[in-house]
Amino acid sequence: MEGYRDELEKHRQKIREDIDKMEVLWQKAGSKSTEKDTLERHLNWAYKEVGYVERNRSASSNPRAVDEPRDLGVSLGSIQPSRREIAQKVLDIFAAAGFGQFQQVAALANAIAESGLDPGAHTPAPEDAVGLFLLNRDIGLGKGHTTQELEDPSTNIEIVMQEAKETY
Repeated sequence: MEGYRDELEKHRQKIREDIDKMEVLWQKAGSKSTEKDTLERHLNWAYKEVGYVERNRSASSNPRAVDEPRDLGVSLGSIQPSRREIAQKVLDIFAAAGFGQFQQVAALANAIAESGLDPGAHTPAPEDAVGLFLLNRDIGLGKGHTTQELEDPSTNIEIVMQEAKETY
């Protein structure tokens, strides 16, 4: 397992180095050249491969689209089609509660990291954590809730959103 992780880290580092080189070439390329178009395509692939977002640039729009208006919405294109409805639900509930785009995306990222957006996710004993945000039923935010309640995406998201409102 460690060897696999090391290989992934080497692969990610190589892509990062390639991104640095391509960004320099992209900046030097003419405004409407074929070379620039090719570099932009390769950069987009590389960004998606490592989940890279440049400093001071939007996480939801093309970072090099200087002449185009930026879409401030969150793109769910990198999320499996079968999980997009759940992803949108996370964003919608946090937005309706008054959280900004960064907080909405942070909540979505957390749900992706915890459960892969699987509302039926359940960790084995002794943890007993359930749902999108893997809420622990013994000592965490899931305490006092049934497994069925926590497997309901709306309930699971609402619990986390309420905690976020109380905390911040």
